[in-house]
Amino acid sequence: MTSGTGSMCILYVDPDEATAIDVARQLGGIGHDVTHVAHGTAIVAHLADRAFDAVLLADSEGEEALQAALHSLDGAEDVPPVVCLLASQSAPLALGALEAGAQDYLVRQDDPSFANLLEAVLARSIAYDRAQREKLIAEQEAAASRSRSEVLLNEMKHRIANSLALIVSMAHMQAGALPRGEAHRAMDDFASRVHAIAQVHKGLYASMKIGTVAVDDYLTRLARELRSEHVGRRSLADVKFDCIEATVSVDQAISLGVILSELVGNAARFAYRDSVKGEVRASLRREGDGDGEGEVAAILLVEDDGVGIADIGMKNAGLGSQIVGVLAHSLGGRFQLEPKSKGVRAVLRFPLPQKGGANVPGAAS
Repeated sequence: MTSGTGSMCILYVDPDEATAIDVARQLGGIGHDVTHVAHGTAIVAHLADRAFDAVLLADSEGEEALQAALHSLDGAEDVPPVVCLLASQSAPLALGALEAGAQDYLVRQDDPSFANLLEAVLARSIAYDRAQREKLIAEQEAAASRSRSEVLLNEMKHRIANSLALIVSMAHMQAGALPRGEAHRAMDDFASRVHAIAQVHKGLYASMKIGTVAVDDYLTRLARELRSEHVGRRSLADVKFDCIEATVSVDQAISLGVILSELVGNAARFAYRDSVKGEVRASLRREGDGDGEGEVAAILLVEDDGVGIADIGMKNAGLGSQIVGVLAHSLGGRFQLEPKSKGVRAVLRFPLPQKGGANVPGAAS
């Protein structure tokens, strides 16, 4: 074979017997298997009986017959690429054939190289069709893989949520079995912290994209959950939250979420007493006015107007402060409590390895 493209199995449709014999002879002479049928109405039947690499469709019966033959393939399964063989150069006829589903077309020529040219057009159409089929299969497999991954992720999310909920229930049951006192309070605090971690994970998946988290969306969702959990149950009137637009790693997001939950929960438990009600204000913002690329300093701030550090004994580091301190260290940051004339300000300074955005209000209400 002269072209080296490999043998092709071709269904050739042409009512002109003399032309059909000549074309089939030329293609057969360079190594291709040609099956000739006289009428386009027989294409589907022949395709059902045998697998062909391509259909070569002549326009000998005119434009209407050519269009009818092409439309007869609509809806048929596993149709190979169709190349139209035209008797003369006609732009409207060629365009109509392509619009009706032909892969390509070629004008017949009385030239010794015509067979090789026709072979090249057929081989190109077959290669393109094969590539499109492989692309479709790959897309279908990718879609199926994504679907399976989503099912597994949802299953994992539900399992984590159920496991954490079970731990919270067991901790509350254990607390209920203990007499009122230090141990009871410690177990109750443990249950609250596990519940806070559950809320962190709940918001994490909604804001996560391939290894990163939109921290503004994530922490704003978490602040809404914290507001719903604490306001009304204790002497807390509101939880407000503002956040810059930024992207962080999943590990950073989890640490920030747990820290925010711990600080807001601590303020909700201790800041306001008796009939006095107040609010907790939290924000994540960029430190300073720089807006450059690369690593910038960020501040997570949680403050209240409550009884203050001295009155609630927060000078001595409790478990909550230790947890926040460890997580602050994992962020490469520094945590401190700052007294105010009224209330407490908890400040976490840490490097944010992203470009900081403008401060975008995102009230938790």
